[in-house]
Amino acid sequence: MRSSTRICIMMAGSSNFYRDLLDGIMRYCGGSGRWEFMIEREIFNPQAIERIRLAIRHWRLAGLITSVWTPPLRRAVAKLHVPTVELSGAYGNEGFARVHADDEAIGRLAGRHLIERGLRSFAYWGTPKHVPSVRRFEGLRQEVSRLGVEPTFICRGIRTHHGRNVFAEHAVATEFLAKQSAPLGVLCFNDYWAWDLMAVCDQIGLNVPQNVAVVGIGNDEAICTVSRVPISSVETSGSQIGYEAMRILGQMIRGQATPAKAVLVSPLRVLGRRSSDILLAPDNDISRALHFVREHAGEPIGVRDILAEVPMARRRLERRFRELLGRTPEQHLFHERVERAKGLLLETNLNLADVAARSGFANASIFAAIFKRAAGMTPRQYRLRHARPSTASP
Repeated sequence: MRSSTRICIMMAGSSNFYRDLLDGIMRYCGGSGRWEFMIEREIFNPQAIERIRLAIRHWRLAGLITSVWTPPLRRAVAKLHVPTVELSGAYGNEGFARVHADDEAIGRLAGRHLIERGLRSFAYWGTPKHVPSVRRFEGLRQEVSRLGVEPTFICRGIRTHHGRNVFAEHAVATEFLAKQSAPLGVLCFNDYWAWDLMAVCDQIGLNVPQNVAVVGIGNDEAICTVSRVPISSVETSGSQIGYEAMRILGQMIRGQATPAKAVLVSPLRVLGRRSSDILLAPDNDISRALHFVREHAGEPIGVRDILAEVPMARRRLERRFRELLGRTPEQHLFHERVERAKGLLLETNLNLADVAARSGFANASIFAAIFKRAAGMTPRQYRLRHARPSTASP
């Protein structure tokens, strides 16, 4: 009888990301009995490393996946001399394989989402001392700099000898927000920080999203959907991160070298909710056109239908769309349809023909071609890679 390969998953938390991470790990394993797992959740307990050390000795533990990566933990894991994949993205290559979200891509995607709402003033709420946070700011900066503007980094992570000083952090945010006159788009390091920033806005009388449009990261539904103003959030693919982590760990266990470069997993989408539900346009006609596309993208409409709703010269309509969004009305319509299709692929078991129809595509062939051009993979591949098991069937 073939023996199992035993893996330790060392992580804490119960958010969507961690559940999706486990789904991706199990997807790689494919239901085979080749793998056995132990989960170590008490990561800040000094005995956790000792338990893993004993598992290596007595349970023949072959590899480790960890998503919480503090300097003491990093040093302790290095002394275990076991193949390890880390998922935080906070450190360079120090003998461990790395798989994590593409933080700059997250920032760029959020930036596009805010730009598409007509915003032209931007900020980031994060800490400059955490590498993934800095990368997310850099991605936001890359995207909005195309408009000739620079985002402001609202500093979080202020510490005293007693620990984090939340009151000082709120004071910094309050001082910055109180000076803003134009509507502002803010990307926050995660959904918890988005909730926190919205509380600051509420305290000083700023309306979300009319005065400040807020986007978080992680799509933690326990936070995003119970907030008084539901939070828009960049959805990362914990499932694909888990899959890639297991794939690379399996290679290392089989004797292959530790990859020198990190594997970066692209974000899925921005799941828009009320915290960024604002649409600023240079005039009422363009605002009406954008609302029409958003409301009717799932129907068989075209540019002629937009012009019927908002009578103007086609050339003027195209020029205004390019100025505001950087794409033509037809390209924007396809963008809205692809985003709608992504949601249906991730959240439903609809077959691909029905997804195409409900997303406004004329047929499944056109849908597949446009989706692959936009997402870099077929609709079926997208669903298999990123959907939760209940919706991952083709």
